[in-house]
Amino acid sequence: MSRMLMIGLRVTTPGGDEEVIRLVKAALAVARARNLLTSLPPKLMQGVAGEILLVAELHSVSAVDAIDEDAELQDIVGQLSMIAEAVPLQSFLETSATRVTFEILDD
Repeated sequence: MSRMLMIGLRVTTPGGDEEVIRLVKAALAVARARNLLTSLPPKLMQGVAGEILLVAELHSVSAVDAIDEDAELQDIVGQLSMIAEAVPLQSFLETSATRVTFEILDD
């Protein structure tokens, strides 16, 4: 059974948006090469405050473990952690918000 993966990132280095996007795309390419993603195209989006959201479909719950154990993906995660921080997804919503929108960065 497939799983939807959602990751929220906040860039912590001034001007680091492009590098974060490049690294996320590199991670997606590795995950695709490892057959961890389904054919559903991942969505990389950016909110009005600059936060970045990735939504991707994984083949199975075992793909989550495979991502955590893959040395190349973990290297990319390490690079990301130097210029961005993972944020709780609820932080994308204001307390009273009933919806949130993001600009799609890549189709």
